[in-house]
Amino acid sequence: MPHRLDRRDGWLLAVTIPLFVLSIGLHARENLRTGLAQLPVFAEWRPGDHPRVGGFRLETDSSGSGLALGDRLIRIAEHDLRGVGYIGFQAIGLAHTTPGHPTELEIERDGVRRVLPLESRPHPAPWSRVPTLLLTAGVALLLLLRAPNRADARRFYVCFMTYAIAQAHFYGGPEWQTWAAQIAWSIGSVLMIFFLMEWVRNFPPELPSPQRLGPGVSFAAAGLYAVFVRANYLLAWPLPIAWVPPVSFASHGLATVLALGILTWNYRRAPDVGRRRLRWILLGTSIGSLPVIFASLAPTLLPDWQGFRAAFAIGFVSSLIWMVGALLAVIRDKAFDIDRLIGTTAAVTVAIGVGGAGLVVGAPMLSDFLAETYGIEATTTRLGLGVFVGAAIIVATHRLRPRIDRLLFPEQIQQRAALQRLAAALRDAHGLDALLDATTAGTADLLDAEAGVRYAQVEGGFVRRTARAVAWPAVLEGELPAASTVDRRGIPAAVRELAAIVCPVSPGGPSSMAALLCFGARRSGEPYTDRDLQLLDEIATICEREWLRILRYAAEAEVAARTNRLAEASHDLRQPLHAVALLAETLRGRLSDPEVRSLVERIGDSTHELDEMLSLLLDRSSLDAGGIEPKIEPVRWERLRETLERDFEGPAAESGTRLRFVRSSVVLRTDRLLMLRILRNLVSNALRHAQGASIVVGVRRVEMGRRARIEVRDDGPGIAEADQDAVFRSFVQLPGSRRRGRGLGLGLSIVDDLARLLGAEVTLRSKEGVGSCFAIEVDRTTAPAEHGTPVDALGQTLADSPRVTPVDESAATRSRVLVLDDDEAVRASTADLVGGWGRDVRVADTLDAALALVGDGWWPLVVLSDHHLESGITGLEAVAVLRRKAAEAGAPRPFAVYLMAEKSAAELAIVEGTGDHALRKPVRPARLRSLLERLDHEAAAPRPLRTDGTGRAATDGNGDERP
Repeated sequence: MPHRLDRRDGWLLAVTIPLFVLSIGLHARENLRTGLAQLPVFAEWRPGDHPRVGGFRLETDSSGSGLALGDRLIRIAEHDLRGVGYIGFQAIGLAHTTPGHPTELEIERDGVRRVLPLESRPHPAPWSRVPTLLLTAGVALLLLLRAPNRADARRFYVCFMTYAIAQAHFYGGPEWQTWAAQIAWSIGSVLMIFFLMEWVRNFPPELPSPQRLGPGVSFAAAGLYAVFVRANYLLAWPLPIAWVPPVSFASHGLATVLALGILTWNYRRAPDVGRRRLRWILLGTSIGSLPVIFASLAPTLLPDWQGFRAAFAIGFVSSLIWMVGALLAVIRDKAFDIDRLIGTTAAVTVAIGVGGAGLVVGAPMLSDFLAETYGIEATTTRLGLGVFVGAAIIVATHRLRPRIDRLLFPEQIQQRAALQRLAAALRDAHGLDALLDATTAGTADLLDAEAGVRYAQVEGGFVRRTARAVAWPAVLEGELPAASTVDRRGIPAAVRELAAIVCPVSPGGPSSMAALLCFGARRSGEPYTDRDLQLLDEIATICEREWLRILRYAAEAEVAARTNRLAEASHDLRQPLHAVALLAETLRGRLSDPEVRSLVERIGDSTHELDEMLSLLLDRSSLDAGGIEPKIEPVRWERLRETLERDFEGPAAESGTRLRFVRSSVVLRTDRLLMLRILRNLVSNALRHAQGASIVVGVRRVEMGRRARIEVRDDGPGIAEADQDAVFRSFVQLPGSRRRGRGLGLGLSIVDDLARLLGAEVTLRSKEGVGSCFAIEVDRTTAPAEHGTPVDALGQTLADSPRVTPVDESAATRSRVLVLDDDEAVRASTADLVGGWGRDVRVADTLDAALALVGDGWWPLVVLSDHHLESGITGLEAVAVLRRKAAEAGAPRPFAVYLMAEKSAAELAIVEGTGDHALRKPVRPARLRSLLERLDHEAAAPRPLRTDGTGRAATDGNGDERP
């Protein structure tokens, strides 16, 4: 909706706001100065004669004045009062007296003149008007600003702003001030009556003109008020002057009753849409106005009633309540929406009305009872009760509002429920087209629109994407406003006759409109309201949020798919590397020329470096895809130390680096696999950059023993302070890194991300020429550490074997090894290498081929099996079958070593559960030989059955007994 004020609205604001500010300022000044004091009597004008006492004020205490009806008012101080009327008497008297400072008033009664003290009396509630007037002006201003250029909002503004100006009485002080106050009150109140009648006469705007009451109603109401109320004050005609006070107050209630009558007339003749709007304004206005009507009519209907002050208070309080409710509705809903306005008004009115009535009735009774029974001061009781009622009103308002909404506005409750269902449907949408189609169809149903058409943005315009929309243009050229929901004035001419409202969808912000949803008129013929436009904005926001979700999900799915493709390709990538490594080791053992042996060794080293780089790339991809979940458990430092020491002892010796691992009994609370991965990367990094230096890896207790800090220290070249933050970024290599060894610059970035997964942080202290210290802190625990097969950080189960010992050729000759792999090059290279170590080696590419071998009576001691076989079964399944056959034949149960390219945590758990071993391809020949020798030793030792505590033999996951 456009929010610019037109010239008429601007002029209204420019004239009325300064007048209101001036009048409310003078009103506050008189409240402070005199308590808004007035003279206790009305002066009845007599042409050519002195005025007479025509009546006494209802709202001001007139007792003790010494004046009586019919007294002639001769003089105030030195001012002769001949020819002076009501306003003149008030102006002169208030200029000479204030509360507590009387002046002389000469009167004549029964032909005898006397002098009496004349003193102005303060208003019983001088500040009662201030909050009401401020709220009245505030609500009127907010409504005009929220709904500019609308005739009904403009009439509402003029009506209530003139009321606020007129009611801001500021009589007192110099004579001119009282005259100005009375003129403002007389003119403003007449205008207020006129514009109130004009507003209700023209509401709702859907009512056809012939069905409306004519403007004569407004003129007649304003004229009657001017004659029977305002003229009576000035001329004492046409009603007796004694009637002026009650009739003046009754005029407020009569005007409200007339307004409700006109609205009822309009309701009976309005179309359905107008009736819907009128139904709620009639009900809401009645609820908010009943106290005002009864209070204002009380002095007229009950002339001898002595409770006028209470009626006066009730009238102002109810007006205040009504305006508070209206203000809350306008501020909260930010629109000129009569449904919400009346809903909040009714809730606040009922809550405060009931609470206030209870306070008025119950406070005196309760205070008297407590004073007599317990001696509690009445003021304390009333104050406490007031606080209690105030708190109860707040709670009651909160609870009443939804109930009143359900009673008065059931269609809005249903609409809100439908919006929630639409939001749930959009959350389940897969794909942008499905999302936008669901948004378009759901919004059309929600708004009861005849048509809902979706346009997608293309270069230079929009293209229609909704099927079966023949009447709608296929292409919209040009640009459209993208800030929010726009009305017909923002729609291009091509769809202006078809679309009633347009909703842009801009998931990337206002400047990136991506789609345009256009909706036709409602099937019921009702116009779209401000509330509907707000609802459309909410739907657009939900759609944009789900659009971003789908884009994010697609991006994450693409990353995950890319990671899965890398993981799937890992097996095929590692197979040739594995074969090359084994062939290089076999060839090295058969060569005698030192130079040729050196070349072969370099081939093997390059193979392992290539494998290391491939592993880092896969790690980085898994981290980016969020595919790693930590498993926190107790981990003994000694287990980590032994694994790291075994892994890096050989490379450290080859590079001439002094590597020492410090023993400790500390038990860490961490993820074993991820911590090994972190430490392996840190130690590898130290070996690469501190060759020939000293490296110490250890753990120390910190924070009073509650935590442990693992440190990797070296006295190598160190890292410059300016480069220390950069070393943890991906693909960053410091100057000189290439000279010290090949790498991708991923190791430390992986370390940093893994540490974050564990809720820890890697720290670095380094100084050039002195060395570096990488550290990570984790929680300690006293719980028993895990017992299982040690594994490396990527899930590689490390051979928990002793260092390489001299081969017992007799034992090696006896060991039989079955190589089960579907890759011919791997089978051949493994057979050549293991056979060269003096073992009896057979190969098979499938399980059937392996069963054929054992069927001839040849039973292996060790099965070296690829984890993923081409036949679709795993190495675990194949080994289980072989073990079952061995048990049936009475042959020894074979050991199993699984050669894996990449392994998941689930696969590792199964391998560990069987007590078998796993090595990652490409396998280091030295590690494989060490493991085979260990298995030879275990085969030579007695192999007792392990039981499960019941006396029965424990079995592995396949039902076979485990040694």
